[in-house]
Amino acid sequence: MTYQPKQTGFFIVGITTGQQNVGSVATNPSSGTISLDTFYTSSGALTSTPKATGLAISETRTDSISGLSPYFSQCPTASGGFGADCPSRLITRGCGVSLGTAFYNSNTVEIRYNTYDADRVLFDSYCAVFGGKS
Repeated sequence: MTYQPKQTGFFIVGITTGQQNVGSVATNPSSGTISLDTFYTSSGALTSTPKATGLAISETRTDSISGLSPYFSQCPTASGGFGADCPSRLITRGCGVSLGTAFYNSNTVEIRYNTYDADRVLFDSYCAVFGGKS
């Protein structure tokens, strides 16, 4: 048995096409947003950053620049749930992935993060929204 949710509009996917550095050293946690570079819908590419309503899922892959107590978490927006790739008590990591979800209500498609280290956000991060453009 399969479940097919009702589609209310476009599927929007935003991706990063370039590497971004975020965060600071372990003693100075920071937060902010990761800008997505390219946006696609089921009808093709968009020419501007969209606003969307619907279920948003984001996945971000990072590696540590400074190697001090790495901890990186992210979500599609500030109102979503943050995911974490590894606990801050670990000394180092080669690569980490975090997954976050939220429900958009006319939100700009972007990824929000908290970090306790200088992290490099790799180019294959994305945010997908099941719903429609606002």
